[in-house]
Amino acid sequence: MIILLVILGIVGILLSLYLEYVDSKVKKNKNYHAVCDITKTISCTTVAKSGYSHIFGVSNARLGIIYYILVILLSFYNVKFIFLLSFISIIMSGYLIYVSFFKIKKHCLVCYGTHILNVLIFLISWVII
Repeated sequence: MIILLVILGIVGILLSLYLEYVDSKVKKNKNYHAVCDITKTISCTTVAKSGYSHIFGVSNARLGIIYYILVILLSFYNVKFIFLLSFISIIMSGYLIYVSFFKIKKHCLVCYGTHILNVLIFLISWVII
């Protein structure tokens, strides 16, 4: 089960790095369009441009990178702390999904991938403890 947490952490880092890349490109070029832009409604770029893509001036993607690194590191030491962190992450994911559907009415498939990872990490850490 620990290896699953590590694998999910690695996938989370990769997805978050891509979202951080999109965020940096959007800051430099307002006309940038990410690979994950499928329609006007399903668009990572549009979500990255929204005010909800940052918390206290820090991008959600960067916070995700830190979170997934912690998941990997803590997998070998303290799964109970992963459970606590993952609980917080699914609350944030729930909020961001709400924002996506009801506030900005735009969808980011890569973001949804991280939300799914957060739920899986929560469930796996729950089973382990």
